[in-house]
Amino acid sequence: MLDYNPVSGDVTWNSEVIARLSKSETLIFSALLKKLNQFSSKEELIEEGWPNKFVSPNSLAVAIKNIRKVLQETDGAFKIETVHRRGYILHGAADKIQSSMIALQPPCDSSKNKNEINTENKATESSSDEVDEAIIDMAKINAKIIAQENHASYFKKIFVKTLFSLYCVAILSLGIIYFFSSGELYCYQLSEKTKICGVFELNKSKQKSISDDIQKKSGLYLYGYDNNDQDIKVHSVD
Repeated sequence: MLDYNPVSGDVTWNSEVIARLSKSETLIFSALLKKLNQFSSKEELIEEGWPNKFVSPNSLAVAIKNIRKVLQETDGAFKIETVHRRGYILHGAADKIQSSMIALQPPCDSSKNKNEINTENKATESSSDEVDEAIIDMAKINAKIIAQENHASYFKKIFVKTLFSLYCVAILSLGIIYFFSSGELYCYQLSEKTKICGVFELNKSKQKSISDDIQKKSGLYLYGYDNNDQDIKVHSVD
């Protein structure tokens, strides 16, 4: 049975504490558990792990790596799948999860009788007009604050996506420059009109994976890794 404490970050497997996650890792793990066996995008997990903060995309990759190490202690009952360039999926059985999160509710005061309630209602009615006006003013202020926050959040998300795209382009560009300057390339002819090259060797399984990824398109392609993901990246040079 997998148990986690969203306050302390402790993760327990079969009544034994196996790890203590950081605050961001705990928030990301909670988000993955809420969407168990469903897709969670990178943008969504970054927003969950670091709300209203700007972090590099690599921060999410590091957090996922640490959570994966913890889930290795569950004997394969839970594991995280990487969806290429998009996000992650936490696989596992819902009946093997026992959350320690307790929903606290205010106690109900049953000592008041009907006469006391009626007395309070009469006292409240005398000042109801002033209260209504105060509520309306407060609602207007809250509406303005929410509108400003939504506006700032929208531009923040656009900025993060733009920065991430520029980061990926920079990594691929540096890879292309290195590929052509080193002169030591491993090349494979996937088909009559399709060729791939890179600085490390590929086994037949990875060659087939790349071939399926580019869907038999013709031309010359370069392959390699970036520091954000464990998947091989492929880039056309034609």
